[in-house]
Amino acid sequence: LKPYSCPVCNQEFSRKYHLVRHNMQTGCDGKEKPIFPCQVCGREFNRKDNLREHLRAHAGQTKRKKKYTCGCCGVECEANELLKLHKKIHNGERQYACDFCHKKFPSSGALKKHRRTHTGEKPYECITCHRRFAAKETLNRHIRLHTGYKPHCCPYCGKRFIQGTQLKAHL
Repeated sequence: LKPYSCPVCNQEFSRKYHLVRHNMQTGCDGKEKPIFPCQVCGREFNRKDNLREHLRAHAGQTKRKKKYTCGCCGVECEANELLKLHKKIHNGERQYACDFCHKKFPSSGALKKHRRTHTGEKPYECITCHRRFAAKETLNRHIRLHTGYKPHCCPYCGKRFIQGTQLKAHL
């Protein structure tokens, strides 16, 4: 028996806290979904602990308590190796070069994302309409068309928008 269901996507849950967690992670509750971007490769997470785990994978390390802070922008990294990689964004040092156009990038993840502009690879697929996308962020924005989720709110009239650019045009 699953007495709790999401009013947006109709997914059912046996416990209320599962529904609450679902709403927080998907944005089905109408609230803006928190996004925690990886400062190394740009991948986005909706939970801070998932980002931390991801950062450890970049560093190839286990849990650390010490934080390493970037003096330029204040970003905190879980490992000094990650901070060094992040700082390449600021000092212009780029070590990963594109085989197609020779443009250089600060991380292998950034290069991989860029290469898709040349290869046409679209690894992210919408489960609703099967349209494919080169970037996960673009897929996430597209999914909002199906769910009706509009996280960007006009502070003056309350009208909501799917994309921040739509809100800016409205203002």
